[in-house]
Amino acid sequence: EEIIHLPAELFITANIGDDNNYLSNGVHDDDGSFSVDDEKCQTAVNLVAEYRKGKESSWEPYVTYLFESFPHEHLPPKWSEEALDLFDYIIGENIEPQSIGIRGNYEFFCGKTEDGLLEAAYRIVVS
Repeated sequence: EEIIHLPAELFITANIGDDNNYLSNGVHDDDGSFSVDDEKCQTAVNLVAEYRKGKESSWEPYVTYLFESFPHEHLPPKWSEEALDLFDYIIGENIEPQSIGIRGNYEFFCGKTEDGLLEAAYRIVVS
């Protein structure tokens, strides 16, 4: 039984249109499609673009909450190896989630940036 249905156009993804190309890294596979990591990179770009639109964004309350409600440096991609090992030890093999996201940052997977918002957005996307 379906409890709730959310149309795909309600999600901020790598493919929400060309109006968010404030920073397009143009990384595509040979066939022109985004690879998995590149989709995450472009989703982060789009998330920041929507945040910077402010009240003009259809997602304004949501993106404002994501960027302004908690410190992003505490998300799992920024955890130390010791913290990640402790998390793995505590959850064991029978408790979800078995994955807490991708380790790394925007620069490692997407390209160099001086934009702290992109780093935060990437941590949000992969967590």
